[in-house]
Amino acid sequence: MMGAAGDDEIADALRADLALTVVDARSAGAIARIARELGRTATIHLKADTGMGRQGLPSEALADVARAIRSHAELYFEGAYSHLARGDDDREATRRQTRRFRDFAMSLDPRPPLLHLANSGGALIEECRFDMARIGIALYGGTPLYPECVPAMSVFGRIVHARVFAPGETVSYGMTYRAERKMRIGVVGVGYGEGYPRALSNAGWTLTHGRRCPIVGTICMDQFMIDLTAAPHAQPGDLALLFGRDNGSTLPAWELAAAAGTISYELMTVIGRLAGPERTWVE
Repeated sequence: MMGAAGDDEIADALRADLALTVVDARSAGAIARIARELGRTATIHLKADTGMGRQGLPSEALADVARAIRSHAELYFEGAYSHLARGDDDREATRRQTRRFRDFAMSLDPRPPLLHLANSGGALIEECRFDMARIGIALYGGTPLYPECVPAMSVFGRIVHARVFAPGETVSYGMTYRAERKMRIGVVGVGYGEGYPRALSNAGWTLTHGRRCPIVGTICMDQFMIDLTAAPHAQPGDLALLFGRDNGSTLPAWELAAAAGTISYELMTVIGRLAGPERTWVE
């Protein structure tokens, strides 16, 4: 488990034979106590803060925590790790963190069997590779750092209505879009209530029948509108690709996320959580 866990989570993790993270002496003691109560040995990984500024052990606390770990027979010290703050866009910052982590690892006594630092971006940098790597977004084909990786996740919305707008007619809340010409506009049955970013109002697009169809007007709670000019044969019931792949066409999550002023991680983890859309697993 990445990051510190609460007592109830520790117990569940131990029952599931998961490795736990130690971020300070208190967490080491809590894991040891609960492992003792359950009659188990807890596998732990010690986390260092080398520049992320989140959870992790500062270098000055290393001696105390190492002492705490050694004092608990219930703890198996399997690994040590840290997390990169800019693994995908700043090589120099990543190298500084790597040097700090290497110094941290060299000071450990005993040295655990596993050291790991690299995330998806860091795995491309040779000096970041230790005993294992934690690729995340690359596994889902959600980053341009790995162009050979195809999107593993595709999200669709269904067109629920379509009609022709006359020049000058406005679309959606706030009348933020006005038809520039006679145009056919479709309504997609997805909105910010399902996690689709409202920031894509008048800025994003879908792929409909393989054609790019711009979002027009303000995205609503459960619907948004698209210009169907490029897909004149689209009808209610047809699917619009929100991101991912469809019949050889690709709409990368990171491109859509950039248009919304966010990152593909947020888009891919948030969308659909509230509505629970139909999921199809493809091998």
